[in-house]
Amino acid sequence: MLCWTSTLPLNSCSATKSFGEYEKFCIIQATESPANEHWAHYLYTHFSHRCELPELVTERNAPGSNTLVVKVCLDPTLGKTYKIDVIHDEMQLSAGNKEVMLWLCYQFISKVAESDNRFRANDLPPAAIDMQNIIGEFPFEFRGISSPNNANEDLLGVTASHNVDYNWALWGHNLRKVVKLSGSSANPDIYAKVNGQKDTTQFCFSSNALYKIIENYIVDQWGEGEQGAPERFTIMPMDNRKVCTCHLCTAAGNTPTNATPAVTNMIEKVAKRFPKQQFFTSAYLTTQKRPTHRLPDNVGVLISAMDLPMVYDFRQTNEFTDFDNSIKAWLKLTPNVYIWDYMRNFDDYLTPYPCLQIMQQRILYYKDLGVKGLFVNGSEEKFSTFDDMQTATLQALLSNPELDVKQYTETYLRRFYPKTAATIAEYYTRLEDKVKNENICLPYYGGIEEELQYIAPGEFNEFRTTLDKQAKQTTGDERMRLNKMLTALSFTPLETMRLKDNPVSLEKATELLEILSGYESFKDMAESKEALGSLETYIEQWNDDAQNAPRDNLLIHQPLTINNPLNEDSNAAAKLTDGKLGFYSDYHTCWVVSRAEWQINIPATQATTLKLSLLVAPAWRIWEPQQIELSQADKVLAIWTGRNAPTDKTLLRRSFVELSLAKADKNKPLTLKMRPVSNRERATIACDEIMAF
Repeated sequence: MLCWTSTLPLNSCSATKSFGEYEKFCIIQATESPANEHWAHYLYTHFSHRCELPELVTERNAPGSNTLVVKVCLDPTLGKTYKIDVIHDEMQLSAGNKEVMLWLCYQFISKVAESDNRFRANDLPPAAIDMQNIIGEFPFEFRGISSPNNANEDLLGVTASHNVDYNWALWGHNLRKVVKLSGSSANPDIYAKVNGQKDTTQFCFSSNALYKIIENYIVDQWGEGEQGAPERFTIMPMDNRKVCTCHLCTAAGNTPTNATPAVTNMIEKVAKRFPKQQFFTSAYLTTQKRPTHRLPDNVGVLISAMDLPMVYDFRQTNEFTDFDNSIKAWLKLTPNVYIWDYMRNFDDYLTPYPCLQIMQQRILYYKDLGVKGLFVNGSEEKFSTFDDMQTATLQALLSNPELDVKQYTETYLRRFYPKTAATIAEYYTRLEDKVKNENICLPYYGGIEEELQYIAPGEFNEFRTTLDKQAKQTTGDERMRLNKMLTALSFTPLETMRLKDNPVSLEKATELLEILSGYESFKDMAESKEALGSLETYIEQWNDDAQNAPRDNLLIHQPLTINNPLNEDSNAAAKLTDGKLGFYSDYHTCWVVSRAEWQINIPATQATTLKLSLLVAPAWRIWEPQQIELSQADKVLAIWTGRNAPTDKTLLRRSFVELSLAKADKNKPLTLKMRPVSNRERATIACDEIMAF
């Protein structure tokens, strides 16, 4: 909640003066109390240290001088609210608790430095609010961001943001870590029964042994808790679609696809044991179905927003109604509704992802619904292009959703990229506006084809070239930040070059790869995506001469047709004979991917052998087909049976399958059928080239 009681000029503290017009700043307590004395001295100390003129900031009022008097007041009656009161040359900063007071002090420091060059704040993000008459309150009690630029514990209080490593006792799918810590990993009683067999990849939430592990962990690590200051614990199944159907879980109401009954029972049992702590279930995979009764006061829910498209006008999407209804239904069961949202393309951290205006719309929507907490999943500890600016803006939006995003990002860039701010701001704003005005849906897991909806290669390369020239004229921290940014930006044109019909310039590719190899200088830039995104592997594949299919392929550029109900790629058939092989570390570019059975019609050929290039990547549920059948006019010519599907999630490789055409009529078309593995959940086939020799 923000409640403006008057409107004053931007970057000002009164109706007549800017900060730079004052000769002195006097920091004093509003009323005498130990708390006010402490916070007034705190603000004085940290404010004065940012000025090279010691006499500019005092703790003594000097009536009659050209002084701004800043009064500091910690007032518990305000609760979670903060206030700024401005009357002529006096300003009072009031907050209801220490967390808000700390944030408010740094809002003041940062805002002063923004317009008064006598003060330095080049290590602080811009202020989220103006220093004018205002009554405000943070819209969410939990404001988490998973990003490398939201990981400094010392700055979390300054930005009033949270990090699950510091602000959550048990997060996400980490129950397995608790089990491991207990030394009970080998106890079969804690694991689920799936299809009549014990399965150590999922828990039994009716297990008393599992309950005792959770209880002992909380007692040993966190204790009984303090009233009004609980720790947060998530109790949710492991990250898969398996559900325990033992007799106890089935009696609780579990079905093979719904784990909610047993999980809810476990959480309520733990919540009753620890009434001063706070517990969360999830609305995700096997717990999508809601409980049938209202939950205890200290139980809440984490709702994933993955099904809500990342698009500006998300309310008009087909998915919105179900998502909106789900949140509203959960709010009837518990007031403690937290949203788990996303701010990245998790298959490409290095190509710009202009999501800020979309995120602002989502944040305003959550606030209006009465959602209590918001966790934004970013690139965790890995570098992402523009993440510093985007994280700072999201931190500000989580305290002030009405923020002017364009103005804030420009202010941030002027502070941290003083020589190149105009160039970066102009290009980034153009991306944001294109995504907003054309209502482009950003991918959560997408490749360069989807990113080219908003990335124009010509404009992108012009931006890179201009920024590179300007970077050579910078020094210090700005030069370091730009070196890192330019290293990452070399990834996108390399990806563009790999697309169907795009020519590969070996000279340009060599230049870009040399720039990209600079990632080794940055400890957080070893990977380009969430999983299996090693840049070392990526560069190796570029340097592998086998990346392009042999040119003597008799099917190259020949027209194929694909009958596959799950494949929506209009270019799929053309990709299979375009002469370009995909990278085994990326299932997007060049690959045709689907979970349904494939039927491919191939024109008549004089070849004696058909060769298929397939991807094996268990982490993405991609395996060789269970069976490949080659036929001609209903006559089976060859059958290939797949090998055992590997389960090693670190495995990435290309697999070639050859089929003989010795029995084929050279003048008749061929039919190729590929059937996915039947004993693997959501088994997928990926093929990038069909060749004939």
